[in-house]
Amino acid sequence: MRGSRNLLTALLVVGSASLFAAGPGTATSGAIPITAKVFTPITLGDYTATMQFGDVFPGSAAGTVVLKPLDNTISSTGTGLSLSTIDPISCANIVVSGRRNASFSVAFSTATLTSSQSGATSSMTVDTWTAATANVGLDSWTVLGNGNTGTSAKLPDIFSSKCQLRMGGTLNVPAGTLDGDYSGSYTVTVTYN
Repeated sequence: MRGSRNLLTALLVVGSASLFAAGPGTATSGAIPITAKVFTPITLGDYTATMQFGDVFPGSAAGTVVLKPLDNTISSTGTGLSLSTIDPISCANIVVSGRRNASFSVAFSTATLTSSQSGATSSMTVDTWTAATANVGLDSWTVLGNGNTGTSAKLPDIFSSKCQLRMGGTLNVPAGTLDGDYSGSYTVTVTYN
C-alpha cells in the first residue's frame, strides 16, 4: 500500500508541474489564415477607330442619324434629312482588358459636337449609345443593349482576357443645322460588376 501511495504522490507532483508549465510569462502562438483576391485592373485601350457619322444633310425638321455597331451601318429619321457615305462612317472600337471571365458594365456620357463657321456656332448631341462586343480577333459580335447606362458584358475566359467593344449612337440633328465640320468627344466608363 505504501508503494501505491508513493506512486500516487509522484504522479501528482509530475502532473502539477505540467499544469503550471504554461503559467504567467510564458507565450503560446497559433497560425491564423489570411486570404486576399487580387484583380487585374480593368482598362480601355487600343482605340482603333473614331466614331464617324459620315455626311449629313439636315432637313426642314429635326432628325436623327443612328450608327449601328452590329453591322457598322447608319440609318436616319426626319423630314428631308439625308445621308451620304462619301466621307467614311465607322463605329468607335476599343479593347477592354481585365480579369478572365469577369463581368463588367459599360456607361457612356452624352456628347456634344460643335462647329464654328464664319463666327456662328452650332451644335448637335449624340446619345442613346449602342454597344456590341466580340473576343479580340473574332468577328462574331453580340449587341449588349441600348442606353447610356446599364450595359453589361463579360471578358472571355482565355489567357489574354480581352474583348473588343464597338460603339454606335444616335446623332440628334436640329432642323436647319449650320453647314460645317462638327467634332466633340464622349466618355466611356467600364467597371467590374
